[in-house]
Amino acid sequence: WWAGPPPSGGGGGDTRVSIARFALDLLDEVEVTPLAGPLEEFSSPDGAPRAISVKIGCHAGSVLASVVGNQRPLFCLFGTTVFGAARLAASSRPNMVRVSSDI
Repeated sequence: WWAGPPPSGGGGGDTRVSIARFALDLLDEVEVTPLAGPLEEFSSPDGAPRAISVKIGCHAGSVLASVVGNQRPLFCLFGTTVFGAARLAASSRPNMVRVSSDI
């Protein structure tokens, strides 16, 4: 999961391009990453090893960012932009990237 503003001093790069490249790079890594450790125990009913699959949704817009929690603080993003990306991912097919018209 990656979200946030462009890196400072990024040389004027386009954030939309960075988001798209990250999504495609993630798909490439998922294809070549074998299950290891405790995940090796999971296999399909026919005994074949299962592969990792991801669903990715990309959306752009304004968000509210905050650190939430006292004992285990987490950096969180809130807003309709986050929910839009989540809906895109949920309605995507495995190992596919869905992109909104805002990207």
